[in-house]
Amino acid sequence: MKTGDTRPAIIPEESGEEWIIHELRSKSIPFTDNRAVDGCLWIASDMASPISLEEAAARGYHLRLKQDGCRAYPNRAVLWTKDQPQKVVNTAAFRRKLDKNFKPYLLSAKKLAAPTADQYSQSIEAVEKFIIERGLGFTLDTDDPDDAQHIYDVLLGRKDFVEWNNQRHHQYSAALAQYVGYLRQDESVDDDSKARNTMTIKDATVQILKEAGIPLTISEILEGIEKARLYTFNTNNASVNLYISIRRHCKGMKSRHHAPVDVFDGVIDEAGQIRYVLIKDIELEKNFG
Repeated sequence: MKTGDTRPAIIPEESGEEWIIHELRSKSIPFTDNRAVDGCLWIASDMASPISLEEAAARGYHLRLKQDGCRAYPNRAVLWTKDQPQKVVNTAAFRRKLDKNFKPYLLSAKKLAAPTADQYSQSIEAVEKFIIERGLGFTLDTDDPDDAQHIYDVLLGRKDFVEWNNQRHHQYSAALAQYVGYLRQDESVDDDSKARNTMTIKDATVQILKEAGIPLTISEILEGIEKARLYTFNTNNASVNLYISIRRHCKGMKSRHHAPVDVFDGVIDEAGQIRYVLIKDIELEKNFG
């Protein structure tokens, strides 16, 4: 038996707690749940409950009113139901995509710490679950930054999302802002820089990795390029532009303008940093030499 009290509790979305229980706890509505023993979920509230009865019905909960109460809450109006609908939300494939593409962007281009990057990746997955559970009809599993920006705007206009986001200290809106930036990265490369250089960023990176003979981080590659004066970045975001170029030619990392042949591969060192190496393939040398 689960019994709710008047203490507000924030339930992590990863816990998988049932929607109605989460709503009751977050809105500090007392309840007693006997459904596990073929009983009822009793809610100490009437039809004016802070929970949206319309949304509850849409989710499969048919709440009924009992004016004289129950054993747990006698002599007062209560709501009750035996319904316990199960809705499976599977975002595992999307999370793998985030860990393969979004998280490396945060680590390499934005230089975030591994725990922070992991939290942002988890947060985007959580927002995707939020979208699916409410049947909003769109998805963050997109390569279009304008679609993602539209979703960001729509969510911040929803009271339920804003409350959820506020409970987690704006964690989800911050993650969405990073995600939109990640999707827009292909638009941020400075075309003027290309016109000023005879060597491409990709070619400069290949040369630095060949000379090093070991895997290097974005910062180390950038330092090598600038020291050897192989390429002039006409921007304040040189590390971001370098990451974008590597990503376009990196195995397992997809973008809207991904190159037809991969040149680089990414490896994670003991400190959790992503380092890049050349794919050792003679045919690649012929194609890109």
